[in-house]
Amino acid sequence: MKDNVYGYIIAGLIGAFVYQGGYLDNLFGSKTIKCDSEQAINLSKNIIEDKLFPRYFSNIKYHIDEIDIDTIFTKKINEETGYRECKATSNIIASFDINKNTLLDQYKYFNLMLGSDNVINLGSNKYMLSSSVWYTTEVTSDGKQYLVNLKFDGDKSRALYSNKINQDEEKTFQLLLKLAKKGNAEIQNQIGVMYSNGQGTIQDFKKAKEWYEKSAKQNNSWGLYNLASLYYSGSIVEQDYKKAFELFQKSANIGNHDAQNRLANMFYSGEGITQDYSKALHWYKKSANQNYDWALYNLGNMYYSGTGVKKDYKTAYGYIINAANLGNMEAQNKIGIMYDNGKYVEKDSTKAFKWYQKSANQGYNWGQYNLALMYYNGKYVEKDYKKAFKLYQLSANQENSDAQNRLANMYYNGYGVKQDYSQAKYWYEKSANNGFHWAAYNLGEMYYFGNGVEQNYITAIKWYKKSAIGNNREAQNVLGVMYRDGQGCKQNYVKALHYFEKSAQQNFNIAIMQLGFMYKLGLGVEQDYKKAFQYFERASDLNSNKATYSLAEFYINGLGVDKNISKAKDVLKELYESNDKKAKEIWKKYNLDTLK
Repeated sequence: MKDNVYGYIIAGLIGAFVYQGGYLDNLFGSKTIKCDSEQAINLSKNIIEDKLFPRYFSNIKYHIDEIDIDTIFTKKINEETGYRECKATSNIIASFDINKNTLLDQYKYFNLMLGSDNVINLGSNKYMLSSSVWYTTEVTSDGKQYLVNLKFDGDKSRALYSNKINQDEEKTFQLLLKLAKKGNAEIQNQIGVMYSNGQGTIQDFKKAKEWYEKSAKQNNSWGLYNLASLYYSGSIVEQDYKKAFELFQKSANIGNHDAQNRLANMFYSGEGITQDYSKALHWYKKSANQNYDWALYNLGNMYYSGTGVKKDYKTAYGYIINAANLGNMEAQNKIGIMYDNGKYVEKDSTKAFKWYQKSANQGYNWGQYNLALMYYNGKYVEKDYKKAFKLYQLSANQENSDAQNRLANMYYNGYGVKQDYSQAKYWYEKSANNGFHWAAYNLGEMYYFGNGVEQNYITAIKWYKKSAIGNNREAQNVLGVMYRDGQGCKQNYVKALHYFEKSAQQNFNIAIMQLGFMYKLGLGVEQDYKKAFQYFERASDLNSNKATYSLAEFYINGLGVDKNISKAKDVLKELYESNDKKAKEIWKKYNLDTLK
């Protein structure tokens, strides 16, 4: 393809250097034709569309939307013959089927072909090309015909020695504004974008909205889309999901793939409309059929999670891998996850690493996070704390709360960076304030033990509570201990039981064991050996050694259960044979070798 493109250029250059003569058109009326006359302008447009473009772009699919001839002046006049030499600016809006992967700079390409000194990318392979043109008009000797010649101006070789044509944004804005005022809906939308971004003009959101509205009134899909986006976000105008929905729907019905995807998002989340997964699926598919990467990704996620459809990892993979191959960074990360966890595909750390890296290289925070995890754990790659640290840092700077907590851990432990408790505290706080419960728990631990900060049980309780609200079972358990023992608070067995039970509901073995002791000792509850036994048994099954010791003693002493030395031995046997110190002490204390 690269060789072909350069072939097109060489062919175009040969054609461009030849003065374009010999195109005869019959013009009826006056003896001469002026440079700025309607006939001359229309004839110039015809020559560009019917003669020159087919010659220059014979091997590339293109479509001309509009040709505007502007800034016309007459350089030379021959009064005797009526010969006139004219110069003007041609503004051509056209779509080109150009391979996105070609190494050739597209701006340079148009400069080579047409001598374009201003190339504006309007998106979706559509460009506005501004080029100087020379044309002449003269009467034939019989006085019945006019001979009109036209060529594109410019030094065709200049782009060969430059990296990119220098774009003058103010000049670009003024060029587009002229066309927008003439009623070109597509350019009206582009002017709205430029006002919104402050590109080539002073940023003015009110004027952006006005131009979007002009474009939308002509049913331009992008004008409708951008106006809808204003109502959706609530920027410039009052947020109005219903209005946004109506505009996205109009744009989607015209075939705008972005609008189809956004419409699907609204059906999916129930914003401005009743939530409807089937309609979300319908519109995602419409957009995906146009190969829009975000729609492919969103569609894949519906099958991945089983939302509105039957969970199907195979179908999910098909959609998501297509989006990933189109360069969607979130899809690339998701494919990495699928290879990491063996969802539909076989587990493959090599492929997981490859996709995480692709995603991370595009700056996606979760791609950076997952790649950091691989370096941190030495998964597929050699363990490298420094690389992990850098990746966590990149992700953390994008407000990824998980990465912020991991970065804090590395500062806390001195992994890949010099140990720094103040930095650890800073990043734990950032993460916790972004709602990540483990960061709040870790801050609680710093204050509870006085690591890097002055020990403060009251502050520790504050952070443990924030973590507990996030349903962190370990934080809930620690709060139970602090209320039971009166650490940083007034002793309160009722609150202690509350937090132990919350943690136990999540099967945290230590909290379950603590409940066993509360019932064993009658702390805040009526003493109940049977309930205590049940909690110890449950916690022991979840590998709590302390619960196992208590369970054995309950069997030995017949507390809450019939006395059973054989079961006591069975309970303790594994720990005893592994030389667990406490298990050996119990064995010796009750002389279990001699008891049956």
